[in-house]
Amino acid sequence: MYEAWRKNRFQIVTCPEQLAELRIASRSPQLSKAIRPYQFGILHNELKKCLFAAKSIPRPHGTHDPEDSLLFNLAEFAKADYLIAGDKRSKILTQRTVGRTRIVTAREFCDQVLR
Repeated sequence: MYEAWRKNRFQIVTCPEQLAELRIASRSPQLSKAIRPYQFGILHNELKKCLFAAKSIPRPHGTHDPEDSLLFNLAEFAKADYLIAGDKRSKILTQRTVGRTRIVTAREFCDQVLR
């Protein structure tokens, strides 16, 4: 998926709040095993170029989890085709759409879009 993004096969949209969450998550032992800190720094800088909203986005959606709410609002504000989710603790994957946006796992996105 990373290589497909780098080859412009799809666009990523993000916002300052999501980048801040990613920075916090990057310090977790589990994630730091998967991606080294310097690699995350490079990725984070690349994602900064994908900022859809330089300021906070409108928040019409409220959910039990503020992080889910952020993703729903970003997807709707950006008019995204897909929202890729993978946090199994979150209930975000039980909701298959938000507005016009389809909610899928990374595997589903690769199988359906990047094949």
